[in-house]
Amino acid sequence: MKKLYNKLLIFCTLLFIYSCQDIQNIPPEVTINLFVRNEFGHALLGATVYVFNNPTSYETKNISTAYRTATTQIATNGDTVATIVLSAETEYWVYTTYRDPLRQLTLTNYSVNNGKYNGYLKRLSKRTNIDLRLIVRPEDANIIFYSTATNKLPIEISVGNFSRKGGITTHTLSALFSLSRQPTVLDVSSTALVSQKQPGRYSYYAKSADGCVWQGDVNVTRGQSIPIDLTKCNTGTISFYTDATHSLHTPIKIHFNDQNITGEVLSITGTLATAPTCTSLATAASGTTATFVRNPGLHSYIAYTKDSTCVWTGNVSLTVDQCVIIPLTKCE
Repeated sequence: MKKLYNKLLIFCTLLFIYSCQDIQNIPPEVTINLFVRNEFGHALLGATVYVFNNPTSYETKNISTAYRTATTQIATNGDTVATIVLSAETEYWVYTTYRDPLRQLTLTNYSVNNGKYNGYLKRLSKRTNIDLRLIVRPEDANIIFYSTATNKLPIEISVGNFSRKGGITTHTLSALFSLSRQPTVLDVSSTALVSQKQPGRYSYYAKSADGCVWQGDVNVTRGQSIPIDLTKCNTGTISFYTDATHSLHTPIKIHFNDQNITGEVLSITGTLATAPTCTSLATAASGTTATFVRNPGLHSYIAYTKDSTCVWTGNVSLTVDQCVIIPLTKCE
C-alpha cells in the first residue's frame, strides 16, 4: 500500500511540474487599444478592425479567417477605440475598414503604401496595454453621372473596361438633377448616380430615352469624385411620326442615305392622334415613332408606305443636341 502511495505521489508531482511548464509556455496576453483616424485626423466611430495571424489572409483581405475582430467605440475620454486582447511575442496583421457615409467611399489602412507594413504588428512585447494609431484612406473612387434634361431620362449607362470580358457594370439614371452646380456624392439619393470604382482608367457608354449617346474615358484615383454631365449630347435626333390618315398603309419605312449612315431603315407601324413633342417621344407607344441619331450636319431621307402610295423626301440640317420632329402626314 505504501509503494502504491509513493507511486501516486511521484505521478502527481510530475504532472504538476509538466502543467507548470505548459502554463509557462503560454505567451502572456497583451491588450491592444487601436485608435482609427481618417487622412484628415478625424476619429472614426464604427470602423471595423480585423486581426490576422498570417500574412496571406491579410493580403487577400479574407475577413472570414480573421483571428480577432472589433469595432471602434466611444472611449471614456471621448475618443474612439477598438480594444483587442492578443498574445505577446506573436506576429499579427491588422486590416481596418470604414465606410464614409458622406463621401460614399470605403476607407482602409491597406491602401496606404499599397498595404506594405501598414498593418503589420511585430512580436508584441510583454506589456499590459499598447496604444496603436491607424490611418485609413480611401481605397476606391466615385464617377457621378447626372442630367438636367427631363427628356433625356431615363439614361442607360455602362461603365468598365470594354476591351475585356466582365468587369462592366450597368446603371440606370432616372432622377433629374435640378441644382445650379455640379453634383457631389451627397446628391446621390435622388439626383445623381454613382459608379464606385477602384483606381484606374474606365470607359463609359450612355444612351438616353430620346436616343442621345455619350461615350468617353475617365481616369480615377483614390478618393476622387468625378462628375459627368449627361445633359447635352454631341449628336442630334430626327424623329418621324404619322397620323390615322395612313393607318391602312403602315408600316412606313424611312431610309437615310448620307455621309454618316448608309442604308439604315426604321419603320413606323402605328399612328398617333396628336403630334409628339421632344419630351413625349420617350413615352410614345412602341412603333408609333422612328428616331435616328445623327451627327450635326445636313442629312437626307426618303420615306414610303408599304404600298408606295405615299412617298416623302427631304433634307434636315441638324445641330448639336437638337431634336427635330418630322410629320409624315400629307403625301407629296
